[in-house]
Amino acid sequence: MVLRRRRTRAEVPFEPTSESGEPAATIDVRKRTLDPEQVYDLRQRSHSALRAVGKLNDRLRSPMATLIERDCSMKEVASTLDLSVAAVKSRVYRARKQLTCSATLRRRVPNADSVS
Repeated sequence: MVLRRRRTRAEVPFEPTSESGEPAATIDVRKRTLDPEQVYDLRQRSHSALRAVGKLNDRLRSPMATLIERDCSMKEVASTLDLSVAAVKSRVYRARKQLTCSATLRRRVPNADSVS
């Protein structure tokens, strides 16, 4: 099946040819992968975000953790935790607000992670 699929695809040259013989415009193909520094930064951010979620009180942590872990809708989180959708929305809002405030404070105070 793979060989058949390859045969049916038309090949398109990467270097366009010009009718007048002049060099044609080149196509710049960018890599879409992250470099090692970006991967490390992304990993550090996700670890710090998960630590911050873990420090929330239980009423705010459980809806937020369920939302992150299962990647589901508010309605599904509400049915999982046996809460109303409005309660889940307000708790997720409060959790996000608290996380944003704590991240802002951490940026202002040097070495705030080592103090905790």
